[in-house]
Amino acid sequence: MLVGIGLERSLVPNLLTQLQDDANHGYMLIERVNANTPLERGGKVLGYEPLGFDATKFHSWLCHDAPTDVNDRFGIRPNREGFIDSFADAVHITRNLRATGAETAIWEPWLIGHFG
Repeated sequence: MLVGIGLERSLVPNLLTQLQDDANHGYMLIERVNANTPLERGGKVLGYEPLGFDATKFHSWLCHDAPTDVNDRFGIRPNREGFIDSFADAVHITRNLRATGAETAIWEPWLIGHFG
């Protein structure tokens, strides 16, 4: 099984405004985003994951005890696979992470799926 991630096209301008928040200014990420390669058809969408990108690697919102905070403040809970079902909720969580002091990185909600 292959796990893939994708970024909603509407979020690309926001991603570009955050390039200075990455130690390498989006190196290896911006090239992939600009390639505009669609996710493989026929896979299963698992949900959205708020991820921070810094120094050529991703890290999760789970590093911030955010799921408990998000559930308490907004009533949003991960689905049974551990991801966020709603794009709007995932955007809300990601904005909240940036506003409440998540480490400096390029934070976006990424669609997660598996294929194969």
